[in-house]
Amino acid sequence: MCPKLSSCVCAEGKAPPFPTVALQGEVVEWVSKFKYLGTLMFSSGDILAEVQARVVKAIGTFASFKPILLNKAISLPIQMLFYMAFIPLTFTFGCECWALKPTMANHLEATHMYFMHSMLGVSLLDKIRNAEILRRYDVLSMQRLLASSECGV
Repeated sequence: MCPKLSSCVCAEGKAPPFPTVALQGEVVEWVSKFKYLGTLMFSSGDILAEVQARVVKAIGTFASFKPILLNKAISLPIQMLFYMAFIPLTFTFGCECWALKPTMANHLEATHMYFMHSMLGVSLLDKIRNAEILRRYDVLSMQRLLASSECGV
């Protein structure tokens, strides 16, 4: 990783195949990945690690809000509003740069549905389809959330 973002260029491989670049007399270091505005950027354009990082952050956000999201004293509509205000934003931060593959989209969807199951107290043994949960509780799927944001996925 590059200690100073302003003096890094993201490129695959090591420096020899690339020309030496100088910025204000300082040689620019070639790196294969760096973090820009909280998003991991890779020279290969691969976003799998970034999607996984977003899922981990969403799980952490969900865990920190569990006292609200799983509290039976708080009405479900309020819990859903709270969920929709925070968790999907954690998932989709930086998605404007993503070119999602189906497996990555499925990973996001599975995590989203895990949260829905937790909040609604629905077990996998109840054998209620995800589409039915989304319809019954008027919640958008992760695919629709991504499409409705500026991600254009």
